[in-house]
Amino acid sequence: MYKLGAIIFLVGSIGSIPLKPESLHPDAGLNIIELVQKYGYPIESHQVQTEDGYLLTLHRIPRGLNSTLQATRPPVLLMHGLLSSSVDWVNMGPGTALGLLLADSGYDVWMGNQRGNTWSRKHETLDPDTDAEKFFNFSFHEIGYFDLPAKIDYILDTTGQEKLFYVGHSQGTTVFFVMASERPEYNEKIRLMSALAPIAYMGHLPNPLISQIAEHYDLMNTLVEIFHVHEFLPHYDVITELGETFCTNSSDYKDACYWILNIIAGFDWEVDPDFLPVIISNAPAGSCIKQLLHYFQEIKSFNFSQYDYGVEGNKARYGQETPPLYDTTKITAPVILHYASNDWLAALEDVDRLKSELPNLLGAKLVPFDRFNHLDFLWAKDVVQYLNNDVLDEIKSIGHIFPLSNRPKSSALFINAFTTPKMFNKDIFGLVVVVISSIILVEIFNTTKPKHPDAGLNILQLVEKYGYLIETHEVVTEDGYILTLHRIGQKNNVAKRDPVLFMHGFMQSATDFVNLGPGKALSLLLSDRGYDIWLGNARGSTWSRKHKRFNPDKDAEFWDFSLHEIGVYDIPAFIDHILEVTGRESIQYVGYSQGTTTFFMLGSEKPEYVQKVKLMTALAPAIYLKNPKGPLLKFLVYFRRLWEFLLKFFNFQEFFPRDGLVAYYLNHICNENSVFVDLCLHHIFLLHGYSHEQTNKTLLSLIFSNTPAGVSPKQMMHIVQLMESGNFHQYDLGVTENLKKYGRKEPPHYDLSKTTNPVALYYSSNDWTVNTENIERVVKTLPNVVKSYHVPLESFNHNDFMHGRNAPELLYRAIIEEISKY
Repeated sequence: MYKLGAIIFLVGSIGSIPLKPESLHPDAGLNIIELVQKYGYPIESHQVQTEDGYLLTLHRIPRGLNSTLQATRPPVLLMHGLLSSSVDWVNMGPGTALGLLLADSGYDVWMGNQRGNTWSRKHETLDPDTDAEKFFNFSFHEIGYFDLPAKIDYILDTTGQEKLFYVGHSQGTTVFFVMASERPEYNEKIRLMSALAPIAYMGHLPNPLISQIAEHYDLMNTLVEIFHVHEFLPHYDVITELGETFCTNSSDYKDACYWILNIIAGFDWEVDPDFLPVIISNAPAGSCIKQLLHYFQEIKSFNFSQYDYGVEGNKARYGQETPPLYDTTKITAPVILHYASNDWLAALEDVDRLKSELPNLLGAKLVPFDRFNHLDFLWAKDVVQYLNNDVLDEIKSIGHIFPLSNRPKSSALFINAFTTPKMFNKDIFGLVVVVISSIILVEIFNTTKPKHPDAGLNILQLVEKYGYLIETHEVVTEDGYILTLHRIGQKNNVAKRDPVLFMHGFMQSATDFVNLGPGKALSLLLSDRGYDIWLGNARGSTWSRKHKRFNPDKDAEFWDFSLHEIGVYDIPAFIDHILEVTGRESIQYVGYSQGTTTFFMLGSEKPEYVQKVKLMTALAPAIYLKNPKGPLLKFLVYFRRLWEFLLKFFNFQEFFPRDGLVAYYLNHICNENSVFVDLCLHHIFLLHGYSHEQTNKTLLSLIFSNTPAGVSPKQMMHIVQLMESGNFHQYDLGVTENLKKYGRKEPPHYDLSKTTNPVALYYSSNDWTVNTENIERVVKTLPNVVKSYHVPLESFNHNDFMHGRNAPELLYRAIIEEISKY
């Protein structure tokens, strides 16, 4: 009936409709395919099916003007707002439209269309015209829960990428927040979410018209049910005709067109009147009345919640009288918000509330123009100046934003080198200059004065100097690596207790377990108590650079290993050798950082070995590594694909060898008498956490006499992968190689439930590598945690587990007490 009335009105009005203006915008009447082709870009149409049967259209611009296809173009998914479609990202044309700017900047641009709009009016079994009641039975919840995941999976599958960038406008932000809270696993697939005019909460809506309509929600809902209204404002050709006639700069009716837009979005004149027919050529693009009602519920309730079906309907659907709230704390993907003070649909108060709840908010930017409204995010004359340049910059740099409070000023400046997008390249170059210049200055002026008396000594020399016996054992792994085990004998004839295997951290060696010296180093404290101490050296480190066939200096095959091989081959070889030499049936194990990672890999892949370990003592247990606090670690994670590309391109084999440039640099500047000692400390603290109280400057020259000790590139990238994914899994070779090696697209996860031996965990609050949330996850997952010890000092960092000034009192005493029970 309402459609019949509209037709009668339009027919009766034809006599008064003026002719189309002769100077109509040249892009008026064109759809997205025609527009993009006219602009000279390639465009593809892809069909995606959702779990609930909707067939959606994705439009893809695989490259920009004057550029060729390349394998490394990162995908970006753009999602439109209510009543819109993919065309909104391109209709401003080259040099202005965000979709085209991204394509020209080297990105693989994908533009989504929500179910029910012009391009997505298909279903596996339902017809939108004859089955309208069933087809249009969705709100923005279903778009977020079904449409976005389907699009993301399709894009990642098609491109072979693991993550993508996401840009949403208005409802395009709402549905993202729905997905990220209801299906939080998809957070892991997002590099960055840029939210334009973000809408989650709407309780402070400044729009007077929509606010009044929302106040009468119950009446509206009743009318919808009476008249069986399902589809809302689909696009008809007659709308395009009316737009081309009335909504141009030369039309006497243009102010009416402006008024319709401004009464919804906020009053502003940033949209060019001549451009209005281009907008109306494709908008409105159709939606579901239930989408609109869902937003009215948000306005009225002040909540961000699922669709409200009424008390009885909610009980039947949700098992409670009110609809469930979306849990914004689960939105762990990096998010940057862009909002405006004149946006009548996204009030500042509601944006502030969202800002306070997002756990991984990298930035919140107020558009610097006080009349910028909701639609200006797409079509303002100056949208590039006020918005799009910032969005491009943050996507290119991934918008690193870290807190700089409570840090020394110099460290804050250093952190800024990695966090300020426009300064990034310049500051990285500056950092390199500082490093090289400091080495030159040290050589010229000989600023390094006498160091720690033990500086320059290796583990054999140190242990003998301390008055202990030390043996060197060679162990051969299943895959041919020849590893070194150091064994410490007691100074006095103390009764022998259990053998204890120590495994070091990343870039370290066995030496790190003795650096603190007699009466302080954990290994020596245990030796004094009668324990048989064995110190392992992982393959590739200073003491384990041998193989039955490969030469580490000539053969790239030597360095083809990750953490996995250390856990599955090195540690079993060490354990078997120790048991054979000592005649024991079991040992105790102490691992620090990487030494814990590799043990739990062993426990998962060769669970028979956990039966040979009485107690596993885990210091700074690095199993789940999601969201490291350290800015340098975040920097590595955010640019993982770049590092992988550079590693392959330059064919890097060994990282940070003992005789390399980094070791040379650290050995020169890291001693207490060096004028560069503070620079050295900033390097350490940016990785591990600021801990001046526990850092003994005198010890630095001794530590860096043997560290770094060398690692493989894959070893480093495996750690970065674990930080990025937040899961505990084997090395990710990429989709194609994963299928070959593992028979699946994703690398297999390690099963921590197989590590059934007793485990004691020791962790701290200021560990910038392993945060406490990840420790809690480990405690819940491991089946036999006998102790979970939080170091009772807030500033205790990742490095302090090995070299902290008060580590013996704060930590080792508790460890020894626990070990003595077994």
